[in-house]
Amino acid sequence: MLKTNEFVSPLESRLMLTSFNPVDGAAFSAALASAQLGDTIILNAGSTYTGHFVVKNKTTGSGWITIQSSALSALPTAGVRVSPADAANMPKIVAPGGNVAAIEAEYPNASGTTIGAHHFKFIGLEIVGPADNSGLVNLVSLGTTDAVQDTLQEMPHDFVIDRCYLHANFNTAAGKYDQALRRAIALNSGATDITNCYISEIHENGSDSQAIGGSNGSGPYNIINNHLEAASENILFGGSGCYIPNTIPSDIEIRGNYFVKPISWQGVWDVKNLFELKEGRRITIEGNLFENNWVSAQDGTAIVIKLDQYNSARPWQVTEDITFKNNIVRHAANALVVQGRDWEGTAGTTQSPPGLVRRINILNNLWYDIQKTPWATWQDSTQIGGNFVYLTQGPLNVTIDHNTVINGRTIINVDSPQYPTSAFVFTNNITAHNTYGVFGTNASAIGDAVIQMYFSDADARFKKNILMDTQAKATFYDNATWPAASQYYPSVRSMNYFPTTWTDVGFVDQVNDDYHLAASSAYNNLATDGTDLGADIATILHATAGDINGIWFVYKVASTMYVKFGDGVNPISLTTIGSCIRATEWVTSLDLAGVTSISVIGSTSDDRLQLHAPVSPPMSFDDSGGNDLLEILSGTQTFASNIGNPSQSLAVLVSGGASAIFNATQRLRSLSVDGSATLSAGGAKVLRVKDLAVTGSLNLNDNDLLLDYTGSSPIGSWNGSHYTGVTGLIAAGRDDGAWNGSGIVTTMSAAVDPNTLTNLAVAEATDVLGISGTQTTLYAGQTVDASTVIVKYTYSGDANLDGQITGDDYFQIDSAFPQNRHGWLNGDFNFDGIINGDDYFLIDSTFPQQGAAL
Repeated sequence: MLKTNEFVSPLESRLMLTSFNPVDGAAFSAALASAQLGDTIILNAGSTYTGHFVVKNKTTGSGWITIQSSALSALPTAGVRVSPADAANMPKIVAPGGNVAAIEAEYPNASGTTIGAHHFKFIGLEIVGPADNSGLVNLVSLGTTDAVQDTLQEMPHDFVIDRCYLHANFNTAAGKYDQALRRAIALNSGATDITNCYISEIHENGSDSQAIGGSNGSGPYNIINNHLEAASENILFGGSGCYIPNTIPSDIEIRGNYFVKPISWQGVWDVKNLFELKEGRRITIEGNLFENNWVSAQDGTAIVIKLDQYNSARPWQVTEDITFKNNIVRHAANALVVQGRDWEGTAGTTQSPPGLVRRINILNNLWYDIQKTPWATWQDSTQIGGNFVYLTQGPLNVTIDHNTVINGRTIINVDSPQYPTSAFVFTNNITAHNTYGVFGTNASAIGDAVIQMYFSDADARFKKNILMDTQAKATFYDNATWPAASQYYPSVRSMNYFPTTWTDVGFVDQVNDDYHLAASSAYNNLATDGTDLGADIATILHATAGDINGIWFVYKVASTMYVKFGDGVNPISLTTIGSCIRATEWVTSLDLAGVTSISVIGSTSDDRLQLHAPVSPPMSFDDSGGNDLLEILSGTQTFASNIGNPSQSLAVLVSGGASAIFNATQRLRSLSVDGSATLSAGGAKVLRVKDLAVTGSLNLNDNDLLLDYTGSSPIGSWNGSHYTGVTGLIAAGRDDGAWNGSGIVTTMSAAVDPNTLTNLAVAEATDVLGISGTQTTLYAGQTVDASTVIVKYTYSGDANLDGQITGDDYFQIDSAFPQNRHGWLNGDFNFDGIINGDDYFLIDSTFPQQGAAL
């Protein structure tokens, strides 16, 4: 769910809600002025609304004011990103020129009021720079970085920008996007969500430009599933004033976004970083794809975490508790900078003390094509590139763990010995030593000497890393010998690994950027936590699977909800919350209202879906290959159709305490029942599986089971005291006619005593066909072959499984009785391992009571 703050009831509530349908800019402005909380403003898709549209503080009504497209139903549903192709179904809001924003949230500088605007949703809108191609600072302005916004009351708050397309004006005369547009969204507000949007062509030479940027707001912010293009920083927090006491951007989630700089911008627009933090607290950057960053206005570093624009009058400015995990960063000159303090400016006034950049966690990321050529040298061959991480000015508690890094120069570059980088942890990573390995500006040599100078405090760790390169370079790490009490004893070298080629590391397919460790790699299970060294690539690919196209694991089209399987290691988990369905994979919860079916889409790999709560719309499963698994973990899940489809690729697991009800024939790869599973009574249904495990209860009612097996028969045999295999499951479930045991049961049979009229018969198909010939019509049209076990609901005494008791069945039991045989085909109808009077009693008492053939 989105993390916007819940609204506190206003002073006055209105009973009636209003819908506005403005036809032009003037009418839109009037509608904004008149609208109260709870109202909806519907803008006509395809129409243009030019102007400076101000959203103001509203005190009547309740809920949100929503501004949306008239063609909202034609746009991608909630949880799916829009694209430029969707513009035809959006109204176009155009900034008026004169460096005035298209949409602006009221704040004190605008009107003198002390209360900021709040509770507005913008859904399905195209928002564009001025048509006269003049420059613009902010396309959408939510709050201000001016000192006039210096209290929480003055700060605008509670906004949703969802499925909107924001971009610079296209210069038709020039045939290109050449507008100077500094910022798409100025985010100086509280409680704001930016989701499923497409933001492009944000650039201005001579000034920093961002798709999203802010510093004078509180958060929380959710920036989820967006396409983000901007020249300087695609997202930036900090860098301007933060005037609200003890308030900085905090509690921020940045997930599932595509950060990209088009290659066509080279030599055209000033480029700096893909992501930069200059202040912030409790920020998670997870499951994003960062792509293309070259030397231009700066050195081409993709990710920058620092403190900047510090002022002693605002001592609350810090950068702390930052988690960067499960991301892909690729095609950049340099990878990561962590700077420990604002060292520019005047000491004591605009230069921060040390220790304000702290608790930075860089976990389980894939970094590749971090190279000097072409990303540093595309314009100047003397430029430097290929550095993984640069630590400067003493950041504290930096942890870099389980990363896979393909770069061309240093692993770690560190300076500023007067500001120690304490509690530095570098563990379980895969990288290459390259020219300098671990380099320190003031150290006597690379490697151990650097670690001893910069990272020797008691809480530091540098171990269990792959430092690939030639043996000659690796020997630098023998330069220092550590005390026996040190975590480095006897040397750093002994605690890390030095394969001499990437081939020795053992990636699955490095040429095609597949950085999974192969099963044959020598570095599996060697990490400090017992897992493989380097990044968990499966988790990263799963977390970034929808970054480029914005189609994630759960989305809706018309009345169908689509769910994409997760891989076997990282299953998708679904649960219901009220009227919504929630997936585990960083998407907004989707409302089930109007959903008439759920389609589960698999991949060619082994996929896995978990149901943590019953999902009511009918579910179908797409067969895309692989051996897929559906786990029912809680509650009772009902299936209206065959979820396994004809290929039988789907396995179903019903956990203890959970239940599955099948209202149609099922063709499954396997069924494992620890809880209960039921094939509902009525109609001609068959449960067809290739493998079966029942420790709970499988209730066939008046239906049949076909078990297609390979290898030895699963029917089992009599061992003198009980049956094994499938027969044993029926015997246990029958429980002398009560049909309430653990195993295979039929509650359609009378649960009174051994005088049961109906029963579950079990036999090999070859034996049945040898007695009575082809019987495909008896199994809902399902064919049987030589490796099929048949479990049939039939009369007690129907020895040959033809659905009725005749002389043929008496012949079977009479022939077997003197030879002391066992098994249903020989007349053992009560599964006690012998043929005796009890079995004759069953066939004799059932014969006159039988009805139509079963």
